[in-house]
Amino acid sequence: MRAVSVRITIGLALALFLGLGVRDIAQSNRGLFAEAEYFAEVRIQSVLGAARYEEVTMFFEDAGAQLAMFEPPRGVYLGAYIASDTAVNGDMVRFEQMMGRHSIFKYRLELARDPDLPPGELVSPPGELVPHETIFRHAVRGRTPLFALEYAGAISDDEFAEISRVLARGFGYYFSPAFVQPPKPVRGQDAAAYVARFTVMRDAFRRYAPHVAFVYAVDIADADVAEQFYPGEAADWVGVRALASLSPYRAFKGDMLAAIEQVYHTFQASKPMFVHIGISRQSGHDFIYRPHLAAAEMERVYNALLADFPRVKGIVYLSVDEVRRGAARNTADDFSITDDEVLRAAYREMVSRPDVVAAVAANDTPEDGGVRKRSRHAALRAGGLYYISERTLLDEMGIPRGSLRGRPRTNGGIRFYPAAALVQSNEWSLQAHGAHIVLEPS
Repeated sequence: MRAVSVRITIGLALALFLGLGVRDIAQSNRGLFAEAEYFAEVRIQSVLGAARYEEVTMFFEDAGAQLAMFEPPRGVYLGAYIASDTAVNGDMVRFEQMMGRHSIFKYRLELARDPDLPPGELVSPPGELVPHETIFRHAVRGRTPLFALEYAGAISDDEFAEISRVLARGFGYYFSPAFVQPPKPVRGQDAAAYVARFTVMRDAFRRYAPHVAFVYAVDIADADVAEQFYPGEAADWVGVRALASLSPYRAFKGDMLAAIEQVYHTFQASKPMFVHIGISRQSGHDFIYRPHLAAAEMERVYNALLADFPRVKGIVYLSVDEVRRGAARNTADDFSITDDEVLRAAYREMVSRPDVVAAVAANDTPEDGGVRKRSRHAALRAGGLYYISERTLLDEMGIPRGSLRGRPRTNGGIRFYPAAALVQSNEWSLQAHGAHIVLEPS
């Protein structure tokens, strides 16, 4: 008790010496010493000059948010696209024997009408459009398919609506989880027409196959227009496809994570996200094989997605060899991972992490559960104390300005409020993990 009294006395004396009134620091008996220490530290910084701040990533728990269809509360689904991987020939059993268990396998599904059929008849027979065998095989093994739809030719709106009904009725025969990703938007196309088609297909599935979740996806090159084509509540998830290609300078072209972050912050408040990635081990520029460079980039990307993007709930690796498939020489890359031990070892390490979810959740309707989100704005750490941007508190967390407590610091024209004041209100708890902090409701 004596040691505590001495610390409080010293803190009060220091605060009074620096010109602070007792009323300013004695707002509550519980936080007496903490407040005295805080105000004294603020005055010291004002005397000594600008404070030294360290930026930390800020997360917060949104207790009022709903989990989306099939969204796990924590962790991530791992998936793979292996249909073009010649080392496994699309065999998911063989792939998992080599690489470990996966929750999801991705497939391409082309939408086209048979030109030899008269108008009004689309496919012959209609069952050929529905991937019955693939759906059944995954249901038996407890895995979940993700079907990425693509146009194989021009289709009218009426034909698209009929194809949507045929697909939905076919998927309706099964009751196991599945994801459907309608064709991605193309820059320059009519956004309203795209949303209308997406909604038509979603409505058909809601009627005939309500256990299927829909994914709105874009290529990373179209990240800046992703919001224009967003179909709103017709989508259950958002997806982005990003490939790390090698440049002629033996480095990767751009930073994949920086590009993903743009899409992430646009949609994290409302939807969980799939990230479809491929990391090049060989480029058509020089055909030099660089598995160690690819393995290091894979580790960097997966670790960052799992640590810094809490609403990325699915990562699908695209194991494709564009070089072997004969793509244009200057743009081709080999993203495959199954026939090289360096890449297999790096990938298996990612799969074995404890935050990987083994199977797709059974919740086929949104449910309450709280959602962890990442703030667009970094918090600050100074002198062992944390300060949170008013933009995070007001705009993202929805805390009324009148409820903010503590004396703010200003950095770059933005006010930062002490995290300790939120914790002392008994409404929030703070967890610090290195360069990350998390605010959760108490």
